[in-house]
Amino acid sequence: MNKEKTIYATGLMFNKAFTRAAFVEKNRPVFLAGRLCPTGGGVEFGETPRQAAAREHGEETLVLTLEEAWTPYARIEREDAVVHCFYAVSDEVEQCRTNTSEKNYEVVHVLDLKEVLTAAVTPAVHGQPKVFLLDERSVSHDLVALIGLALRARRMPGIALISG
Repeated sequence: MNKEKTIYATGLMFNKAFTRAAFVEKNRPVFLAGRLCPTGGGVEFGETPRQAAAREHGEETLVLTLEEAWTPYARIEREDAVVHCFYAVSDEVEQCRTNTSEKNYEVVHVLDLKEVLTAAVTPAVHGQPKVFLLDERSVSHDLVALIGLALRARRMPGIALISG
């Protein structure tokens, strides 16, 4: 018997210089709790993944965008889910903030990508804590790959297929 896969959409908003991006510090599901991730969530009935990416970003960061602002850069197939990944480019990223009125809200951080990438590959040094990220566990497993794909996608628009 084939089980129907859950469809998700994620969105990573960059500034126009591609040096900063908005992330959420996840509190659920358990395996992502405490990690930085793109905004995102489940695609609702009658909604396209691109519409879901725009909606979720607005709900989580209080920065509203049109669905056309979101460019697809990856589609991740898992045994039980499909994740459609999008990015948007706007200096409004600096306006992203935590939506404390949302149930089970997740804290929003607008961070320098160099710091995020460095934290993902460099262990913390005793006495030299990083500004926000203390070690590679603070970053979701897929995030560095997603940032790399989004940076590549700005030069070569389209969808890359990742199986995981």
